[in-house]
Amino acid sequence: MKKLQIVSFLIFITQFVVAQNSFKITYKAYPKEGSIEKSEKVEKSKLKYLYQDLDDAISTLRFDLEIDNKNITFKTQDIIFHNERALRLAKSYTNSNDEYYFNITSNKNILKKYFLNQVFYIENNETINWTITNESKKIDSLLCYKATTIRESKIKNETKFTSIEAWFCPSISIPYGPKGYHGLPGLIVEIIDDKTSMILEKISKNTKPIVLPEIKNVISKNEFDAIVKVKKDDFIDKITK
Repeated sequence: MKKLQIVSFLIFITQFVVAQNSFKITYKAYPKEGSIEKSEKVEKSKLKYLYQDLDDAISTLRFDLEIDNKNITFKTQDIIFHNERALRLAKSYTNSNDEYYFNITSNKNILKKYFLNQVFYIENNETINWTITNESKKIDSLLCYKATTIRESKIKNETKFTSIEAWFCPSISIPYGPKGYHGLPGLIVEIIDDKTSMILEKISKNTKPIVLPEIKNVISKNEFDAIVKVKKDDFIDKITK
């Protein structure tokens, strides 16, 4: 049944390419190394209770990549989960608190980020340097190829390098994927970072056009990083006085 659904997805995507219809591509996530709650690190932790229901919360999360002839968006679905703390931790663990907006006409790529109860719109002009390999595998009935890249980030004044593995499907000629990943010659069906794997679950037609939020006061990534640094320095000064 699932393979038949994937074939239907391919028909839908072909229609998208020809007629530029609106589609919703839904992803799910799971921990890269298996259960978090049953991991040795958590089992031995005195704070084990903080991880209660985290596995279930992650498996409940769903993420939507929506595409039409003008806009592309990616964000986490709004869901209700019985353990709000576990849900917040699941979003943090899967790095899915942010929202991504891309306007095809203007070629503007915007990241919506929440920080200290404020909303920031940040220019997201990063170029991703992919290395495409000949390694392939089938995800359901989709023939996918492996691509890799290294992402650089700063944590507590230290630079962190994270290996990213993407599996893209050339048969679906949409060069986008989850969490702002883009630039491959096909839809990203699965993306794997140091903690989680995010994989395509289903594709469906959108009955309504994509409507972007009112995006204003857009700042650069450097400006946002400077704001975060000032806020953190102020917090440290307050607790050390």
